[in-house]
Amino acid sequence: FGVNSLSLLVSVCIMFPLAGILSDVYGRTRIMYTGGIAMALASPILIKIISYGNPFAAFFGQSTLGILLSLWGAPMCAWLVESFPPAARLTSVAIGYNIAQATVGGLSPAIATYMVDKFGMISPGYFISIVATLSVMGLYLAPPLPPPPLPPPLDNDNDNNNNVVTRIQGEHIAFTNVTTNELDDDDVTTNLDSSMITIEDDDILPSNGQGLMA
Repeated sequence: FGVNSLSLLVSVCIMFPLAGILSDVYGRTRIMYTGGIAMALASPILIKIISYGNPFAAFFGQSTLGILLSLWGAPMCAWLVESFPPAARLTSVAIGYNIAQATVGGLSPAIATYMVDKFGMISPGYFISIVATLSVMGLYLAPPLPPPPLPPPLDNDNDNNNNVVTRIQGEHIAFTNVTTNELDDDDVTTNLDSSMITIEDDDILPSNGQGLMA
């Protein structure tokens, strides 16, 4: 009980928000691919390590499985929301997610118990690998995310307004709307109005603030 609880604390409770932060920086699908592929390859080995009966080995195996699961699960929460338009988001996410949880998640304990009795202690690791492989294939076949909203249009009556890219961080581009008020030749005031949009691919940065150019 202690090994299981401590490994969950380290690998899920602590790692889950960190994996979400990584997905903000490096992209949802990159972190999900990392966790899913690693889970597919490493699960039989980690289950074998857990089966040794050593508490330290069990803690290492369970914590590693939990970390890989967090790398998949944390970005998936945001990825699901971003994959559907607001009008259909709740129904679409609820149907797909709950069907998967009810079928695969609900039947997994019974399947794992049967496999242990029939094929041995490490056999559930291969079941995890199969599920992880199917998940990665589903992520690969999923349609691309919808295009992000463009920043608000500039005031065409004010030639001194410029939408300037001020920061790039992962999938996020921060725009700052700069308004310059010329008082005289030597005195200029500048107002900044920042906003943020999200992109999926490496788009070319705008030169005039009218939006992103593919």
